[in-house]
Amino acid sequence: MIEGPALVDYQPPLQRPPDRFEYFRPFEPFEYPGSMEMQEELAVPSSPNSVQSDSDTSISSVEVPSQTIRYPKTSSEVEVQCRWRSCGLRFPSLDQLANHVAKVHSASGRGGLFYCGWEGCTRNDKGFNARYKMLVHVRTHTNEKPHKCFQCEKSFSRAENLKIHSRSHSGEKPYICPVPGCNKAYSNSSDRFKHTRTHQVEKPYQCKVPGCPKR
Repeated sequence: MIEGPALVDYQPPLQRPPDRFEYFRPFEPFEYPGSMEMQEELAVPSSPNSVQSDSDTSISSVEVPSQTIRYPKTSSEVEVQCRWRSCGLRFPSLDQLANHVAKVHSASGRGGLFYCGWEGCTRNDKGFNARYKMLVHVRTHTNEKPHKCFQCEKSFSRAENLKIHSRSHSGEKPYICPVPGCNKAYSNSSDRFKHTRTHQVEKPYQCKVPGCPKR
């Protein structure tokens, strides 16, 4: 039997936890600049149908292609030029041109109004009372149509025009003829206005065929 000093229970020193964790950072919310009214008109609608399915000509995450795949350019990816006065910058896509105009050329001018500075614009001296209205007007020069119908291939520059067009798919006709007894309804107010003129006694449009009395 080996004799020696009595064994003492070993107790490791206590370790204090770190004062703070460096692994996590507080989340900073993102705020979209601009007024709510402008966001509603300039917002581009999104749809699950606009995202390509994984089964449609997609590349598996396991298989790595041997060479880069080049997809054909869409209309929004064709190089375009900003024709704002004293600008002339070029951009690889229509979307980038629109962002450039919104950030650089959309400041208010005299009288607090917003003026279009596009070359050849017939209303350069007529300002808009809202920034988003001027940006929507610029689309008449750039031919930008960001509001796309999810049921067909048509696209529009204004959200309101897309809303009216979508009724051709849904069959919605909220504009009803106000004449008593006439229950005809239309998808937009313009068509209803044209219809209500058929109830009027006055018919200003006469047939141009010689001898035809119809109006």
